This record gives sequence, structure tokens and C-alpha cells, in this order.
Amino acid sequence: MADMHRWGLVTTIGGLSAVLALAGISPSASAADPAHTVTVSKDESVVVVTGLTAGDPVQVELLRNGIQIGSALGVAPLEGVYELNHKVVPVDPPVVVDPDVEENDTGEAVCWTDFTPDILGGDVVRISSGAFEDEVVVTDIDVTQEPTKVDADTGIVRGRVAGTAPPLSQLSVTTKGRTASEERFDGVAPGTSDGVVGKLKYTSPRAFQATFNGLSPAQMGAFLDSSDVSVTDVSAESSTGSYSTVATYGADARFTEDLCPAVARRAVTGTSKGVINRANVDGSLKVWGVSASASVVRVGVEDRNGARRTYSATITGSGTAQNWSATYPAGSLRGLADGTLTFSAEFTDSAGVLAGGERTIRKDTRAPAAPGIRPGGGTFLRSQTIRLGRGDKREIWYTLDGTRPRPNHGAEYHGEFRLTRTATLRVIAFDRAGNGSPVAIARFRRAG
Repeated sequence: MADMHRWGLVTTIGGLSAVLALAGISPSASAADPAHTVTVSKDESVVVVTGLTAGDPVQVELLRNGIQIGSALGVAPLEGVYELNHKVVPVDPPVVVDPDVEENDTGEAVCWTDFTPDILGGDVVRISSGAFEDEVVVTDIDVTQEPTKVDADTGIVRGRVAGTAPPLSQLSVTTKGRTASEERFDGVAPGTSDGVVGKLKYTSPRAFQATFNGLSPAQMGAFLDSSDVSVTDVSAESSTGSYSTVATYGADARFTEDLCPAVARRAVTGTSKGVINRANVDGSLKVWGVSASASVVRVGVEDRNGARRTYSATITGSGTAQNWSATYPAGSLRGLADGTLTFSAEFTDSAGVLAGGERTIRKDTRAPAAPGIRPGGGTFLRSQTIRLGRGDKREIWYTLDGTRPRPNHGAEYHGEFRLTRTATLRVIAFDRAGNGSPVAIARFRRAG
């Protein structure tokens, strides 16, 4: 996806209003002062504060479990908008800034101190400037399913919110796509864009689905080719954004930016899969990261029992601008235990062998039990109420025509429903890792 340094055109508020307007929302006032707004993007480690007094000192702290893991000091620029790890407008009237160059009023980059911290869901971003103080608890949002065609003119995007989900009125989903013939579609849900109606709902307490209705063939092509799928949560106090790239389960553009220091000079920064499940355990896995003046990088993955797989990485670049990647071949992760997988790397340079930042993903290849069906079948008179057991299942799908249910084929179960005709009910459940259960079957016959 496009990184946050390309949030629309440069404006007097650094593009903040533009991106929120595209998402169908407007900046919200903070609880501390209705004249201020705070926006955080965890996937780009961006903090934008508006409504400051020019010349006031600005301090930003990133706290995790009460411990400060990142900070920045600066001065509010002339227009009163402080943009950390994001471009700002140096003068008034606005001047278009080269996308590859980010400057503040003094011509210096606005970066985190020493290194760019990796902001995670649940972290607290604390801002103080003059008499203004505010805190933002970062929302952890992910897009879990890329733009998908449902029928000739309908598409969907699905995702999840970790922890407590915000009210639906605070959530917005946007897509940006372009086909090979340059046909473009920018969708927004909830809202209407280019005649396409976007609707948004929670399909379970923490899973959301954006549905785009009325797509023309060209718009459908652009929708399916969307390279930028964004989900934004704007709370009543301030705004927090989580921008996710489906292909990598998290945007990592910030790690290769020339502007600000990398998240760590030596770190594992991304994996091509966000979770290992039954469906993808036999596929290959790509791991990548950053390094500094390394001659050799070896990346290992370790399971909860201490079993380990290590492969050599390919290094590109030199000095402090190095990037590396390693591919675990198909089937190499099958023998590792379910649970947390920890990726770490060893970096060999003139100082010896050094360690760096780690990254973890979850492995879960155990199929959930088939959902229970109550009643388990039989004959009824006028109608029959059906209930399906949820347990710890993420979602349940069912069909009434005897075909095998699956996501987007059949109906998703949200609560009891009534049968009024003879039917063969087939039900499948998926757990939080995406593993599918055996299919449960019950046959119902309406008497007479």
C-alpha cells in the first residue's frame, strides 16, 4: 500500500483532513481540548497533532505496559500542526514538498529520537505541548481478507479488531485500486463513491465486513486490484488509524524510508503471513528486515519448545541502508509446534555477531470441532428454530441446499434462525487462525 508519506496532496494541515475525508469521517476533537486533534497510525509510526500554538515545545512519548519505549521532542511549526514521521508544510501559503523529502520549518526531518518505535495495538501515545496534554490508546485493526468478488456487481473487504471493538459509527473502510487499463475506483464504506454504495457491519463482536454494491465491470476490476486497503477508527476523544496491507498483514514501508531512522538498525520487520494455519502451513514463508553494514544475515524461527529452523538471508544495499530477506521453503514450518513462533536474526559485521529486534507470529494448525446443531434434525410442522454452537469459533457458515458451506458461499451465522421448509443443513466453523472444522450435517423435514 501507499505509505503514509503520500497521504494525498500537501495541505495546510499536512493532508490529515484529506485522508480522513476520503474515509468518510472528519477529525474529532480531543477530550483535553476541543481545538486539538491527535491522529496515530500504528503501521507507519506516524503521529499528527493539530491545533497547537506555533513555537510551543512538543513532546511525544510511546508507552507500552507503562514503560516508555519511544519519544520525540520538537517545536510546533507556524501552522500549529506537528507531524512526526510524516511530512509537514514549512511555510504559509502551502508549498508542495517533494514526496521523498520531509522537512519542518527549520528544514530538518521530523523523526522519532534515535530510532522509530514499532507502534502496536494497545500502546499509549502521550502528547504534551504548552498547556495541552492528551493520550491516545492505539487501536489494533487488521484487514484479514483482500477485496473479494461476491457476485457480478458486489465486492467485500473483511477484517478484525483486537480487543474491544469501537462503535460501528467510528469505523471506516477505504479501498484504492487501478486496473491495467488505468480504470480507477476509490471506495468508501460506509458511504457512496462513484455511484457505488459502501455498507459496513460487524459480523461478530470483533469482525467487520465492508460491502460495496453496484460496481460496474471496470470498477470491479479496479476494486479487485486495490493496492491500498485502509481501515480507520476515529474515537470520540481523538483519532487513531490502522492501515493494513493484506498481502503482508501490516505495512512495512516505514522500514525502508530514507527520511527517518528505521525501527531498529538490525531487526526482523515483516513476515509474508500473519498466522500459520492448516491452509498455509505447507507453503513458503518470506521474512524480511533491516540491517547495518552486515556481511552475513542468518534468520531463525523458534517454537515454544525450542525447536529451530535457520536460513541465510539475501542482503541488498550497504551501510545503514541495508535490507534483507529470507524465504523458508514450503513445508519447513510443519514440524514446529503450534503456539508462538519467534523470528530473530544474527547480523555479522566488523564488530562480530550481533542480535536485533525480533518478531512473532502464531501457529495454529488444529481444526476446531464441528459446530453443534440444535435440534439435530427431524420432522417439524410449521417452522423450526435452529441454533448453532459458537464456542470459541470466529465465524460459522451454513447452507440449506446440501452444498458445502464456506466463506461467501451460503450464509454466515449470527444467531438463531427459523426453517419453514424441508432442508439439508450443512455447517462449518472457522477459528481465529482460519482453520476450518469438519462439516456438521442435519436433515429437517416439514411434515405435510
